[in-house]
Order: sequence, then C-alpha cells, then structure tokens
Amino acid sequence: RGLGDVYKRQVSTCNRLPFLGSNTWTFTAPGTDFSENGMRSRFNLAGPDYFKTMGIDIVSGRAFTRDDAPGTPVVAIVNEVFAQRMWPDQDPLGMTLEFFDQNVRVVGVAETAVYNAVTEAPQAHAYFPSLQLYQGRQNFVILTEASPTALIGPVDQALRELDPNLAITPMTRDGLVDQQMSGFRVRAYLIGVCAGIALFLALVGLYGVQSYLVSRRTREIGIRMALGAEGGSVVRGVVRSGLAMGALGTLLGIGGALALVRLMRGVLFGVAPTDPLVFLVVPALLLLGCLLASTIPAFRASAINPVEALARE
Repeated sequence: RGLGDVYKRQVSTCNRLPFLGSNTWTFTAPGTDFSENGMRSRFNLAGPDYFKTMGIDIVSGRAFTRDDAPGTPVVAIVNEVFAQRMWPDQDPLGMTLEFFDQNVRVVGVAETAVYNAVTEAPQAHAYFPSLQLYQGRQNFVILTEASPTALIGPVDQALRELDPNLAITPMTRDGLVDQQMSGFRVRAYLIGVCAGIALFLALVGLYGVQSYLVSRRTREIGIRMALGAEGGSVVRGVVRSGLAMGALGTLLGIGGALALVRLMRGVLFGVAPTDPLVFLVVPALLLLGCLLASTIPAFRASAINPVEALARE
C-alpha cells in the first residue's frame, strides 16, 4: 500500500523479470497429448495487478487477485501459445494442470509477451499467484507516469520501511531493453558503416566506368553532335547506360538478399527480413546514387566540341 501511495499507479510483484532468466517446468494435463510426458514451458510467479502493471492483456478469463491467497485452491494463467499447444481448439478456462504434485485450475489466458529475448519466437508461458506459491526471490514491478530515475529514492525508502535488510537493485524497463538491444545496435552500426563504404565504392566505380566509356566514345559523340545531335540527347544516353548498369546490379543484389534472409532473422528486430518497404526504398536509393554518379560524365559528354573530338581522333 505504501508503494502504491508513492506511485499513484500500479504496483505488483513477480519472481522473474523479463530478460533476466526464467523458471521452467514440465507440465502435464489429463486428457491431452501431454498427459504422460508433459510439455516443457517457462513459468513465473506473479502478484495481483501484475498483468496490468506490465501491460499484458488478459484475453479471456481473469487476472490474479488478492483472493488467490494461501489456503485457497491454486490457480494458473497461461498465455495464448501455451493454451494452443496444450489444448488445441479447446477453451482452456477451467482446465487442470499438474504442477508440483498438485492440480491447478486455469482461470485466465494472457496474451503472448516477450520473456527472454526481443528476437525470440512466441514462447509458451504460465503464471501462478505468488501469494499461493511464494518463493524467496521477489521483484517489485511498478508502472508510473513519472520519470523512473526520479522515483528510485522514494522506492528505496518505502521498501526499507518494510525491511531494512532488503537487497535492492533498481532497474527500469527501458534499461533492460537497452541491455538486450546493445549488441544489435553495435552490429547494425557496423553493418551500416560497411554498407555505406560499399555504396561509396560502387558509386566511385560507376563514375569511373562512365568517365572511361565517355572518353572511349569521344569520336562517336563528336560525329553525332556534328550531325546535329543535341546535348540533351547525349546526356540522356550516358545517364541511361549508367542506370542500366545500376539496375542490373540492384537486381542481382535483391536476389542475393532474398537468398540470405534466413541468416538475417537473428539480427533483425522490429522489421521482417522481407519487409516490402526495405526492398523498395533501398533499390530506389541505389538507383538515385547511380543517377548522380552518371550526371557529371553525362554533362561532360554533352560539352564535347565536335571539331576538337574529330581532330583528336
């Protein structure tokens, strides 16, 4: 209650925090494919208001309350993946699980959340009331509209009033996510730098090739302009050849990217390996770079003096 007064929002407890390890158990349920060998799944012990505090929706049934106390029948909440695997095409509410040699009744289904890694595939997960199955390790989770860092002091004071000997380590959700994302950010930065260098070298190479082709076609361009060809047509011809090379390279790059998407799944977060926007914007940027790299050779070609070009040859 004292913590609730401090935050004016939601306060709860749990045995495990996201990204910081998990409990596992082999669950069995009578009348299912897992009645004998069981289904391996992660689980957590959670207090009242845990789901509201963590922003996890209850899609059916109910959340834990203070009535789920010691001496009352043990209940459980499972996520959507757990429910679908254990009881496919059935309503899991009211079903029974065997957990620590006791029958547990499912009273709710929670949406599937992220538990151990931001890139993990949807995982089966179960929750049990910490008031009924208390373990020594407990974490307070707090939802607040204020800055989390500004509330570390009041939180520490409120908890010390409960027990001066508590070992307190303040953490924030953003901090936990940043720890998970730091490795991805470094890899993304390195990949971005390498991609930028590769793009720069490709544009320099394209510019060199275009300049070389223009120098080799000096006589041809001179004859064309002597016969009345306009500078604009010369520019368009040079740019067209540059864009043709760029388009060929872009198509080959798209094919290679599609072939390697499986290798990229583990380093992508928040975007699909075959995201249509990426496969449209990046080729467009490459073609724009090819256009810019072809512009200078194109205007140089349009400035050729036909008499000097023919005399040079």
